[in-house]
Amino acid sequence: MPELPEVETVCQGLRQTLIIPDTITELEIRNGSLRRPVENHVSKLVQGEQLLSIERRAKYLLFTTPKLSLINHLGMTGSWRQRLVGEELGKHDHLVLRFAQQPELIYRDPRRFGLLEYARPDELSTHRCFEHLGPEPLDPRFDAAFLKKHLARRPGPIKAAIMDQKVVVGVGNIYAAESLFRAGIRPLAKASSVSL
Repeated sequence: MPELPEVETVCQGLRQTLIIPDTITELEIRNGSLRRPVENHVSKLVQGEQLLSIERRAKYLLFTTPKLSLINHLGMTGSWRQRLVGEELGKHDHLVLRFAQQPELIYRDPRRFGLLEYARPDELSTHRCFEHLGPEPLDPRFDAAFLKKHLARRPGPIKAAIMDQKVVVGVGNIYAAESLFRAGIRPLAKASSVSL
């Protein structure tokens, strides 16, 4: 599953590839059977909206318009790409985002663990994807004191603690294992016993 750096790379790639702002002319839901079924009415909500930005929060991509943000998690195998001229859509191409000024954007997800949901601007922080999330790794709030406070009350293994998205977002198995190895900390060590 992509971790924060991979999702950030996708986000930056989309920003460099797409013309922003641009009008969304259509969101075609070819197969909404993802981790959670894609709601059909999302197509009507985004039609005619201006795509203003593409951002990342934790492991989620946010396609933001004035009225709402499309929330996308790539899951295990999800990817976005621009459709080539004359390219046939495949059976794993679940969503097609069409624009006024540029090629279509296709969401492909063979294993269907990704998701696409939405939230209005005033609902974003309380949306079920975000309400439980801790700070970003480079957020000023995430410092040694914050980490110490959150580890002190954790009786379980340190690896599980730093992968908990309530503590810090975006850390998955690979980065947790690598970080602990570099720090010389056993992954099964009690989180509360680790000194900073």
